[in-house]
Amino acid sequence: MLAYSAICDRVAAAYAVPPTVQVDDDIRASIAAFGDETWVFIPGTTDFAGWRDDFSAVPWPFPAVGWCHEGFAAKGLELWRGIAPRLPATGRLGIGGHSLGGGLAQICAAMNAYEGRSPCRLVTFGSPRVAALWNVALGRLIGAALEAVGFEHRGDPVPDVPTLPPFKHVIRRRTIGKPLGFPLSTADHALALYARDLRAEHS
Repeated sequence: MLAYSAICDRVAAAYAVPPTVQVDDDIRASIAAFGDETWVFIPGTTDFAGWRDDFSAVPWPFPAVGWCHEGFAAKGLELWRGIAPRLPATGRLGIGGHSLGGGLAQICAAMNAYEGRSPCRLVTFGSPRVAALWNVALGRLIGAALEAVGFEHRGDPVPDVPTLPPFKHVIRRRTIGKPLGFPLSTADHALALYARDLRAEHS
């Protein structure tokens, strides 16, 4: 079973390697097998298209996952349609993502449960809020996962957005590390910082 630091490293690598699935300029995922575990690694924003999805912060009702951040849910559902046919019928599944990729990972994990597949591990790093405040469907679906944890580095501002309209987290939140010194610094959002502090926790 992959350790959190290894998952973090693999998500970081997904920024640079050719994706297994790509549905938009900045919406993509890499799929890799580790023994009997298959992992989906979803990187975050690197260009304007991703930022556009980040800021499409209108609550909107979607089939299965309920009221969600419009940009995250629309692109997450599209990504899942590309991922699902590439997953093995048996074995354990893991889904990991950073930043925008963390939001997309939550939608994918929810769809995995909705389609009645084997429960997965869901691990995110610096994920923004995805579910509208009144959404119960997404939390119920993600609750079916073997594990659903969202790591947040102290000082990282991204897990606290969007603030308005009201959105919420539906995964267990776990804070790690120390802020770099500046309140709400985007430097604290760097995935390398998450990986370093996760390795330090288990050294």
